[in-house]
Amino acid sequence: MSDVPADLLRIRYKVENVILNIDLEGGFFGLSNSASTPHSHRHYEFHFVLSGGLKLWSDGGVREIKKDGIIVIPPNVLHYFTPLDEKSFKSSFCFSFSRINGKTDFDLYGFLVSAFGGMDGITELPSSPSLAMLLNKILADFYSEKRSDRFRIKTYFML
Repeated sequence: MSDVPADLLRIRYKVENVILNIDLEGGFFGLSNSASTPHSHRHYEFHFVLSGGLKLWSDGGVREIKKDGIIVIPPNVLHYFTPLDEKSFKSSFCFSFSRINGKTDFDLYGFLVSAFGGMDGITELPSSPSLAMLLNKILADFYSEKRSDRFRIKTYFML
């Protein structure tokens, strides 16, 4: 018996010297406009606010994240969300990574550790029209009548 919820899609793949695990609740980039309960976890969470906004509570206080806002929550940080209104939606996925041995052209593991390893609290990424456009394109592709295959999803994540 698996401890993976039925509505969770787990994508696991190798990129350079890393095994990347991506958990997608409720399908790809599970859409949500509901409040969460206080929780922490052993993986990173990535949240993209599609419309409206949300309030995020954590040990670091309360912050409001508006449309196109992107946050990354590291492991072991107690937090929870509430949408600002019924038109507020976020899209989320969870990820973890581990090193694999072997010669590679690029030390992706070192890059990921330098980018995420030192996080001790919730990080809001600077506003980026390019990243917002890419995330919106991924969502549009996935929720269209012609869903992307796993290869296309992996390609977007590698970008």
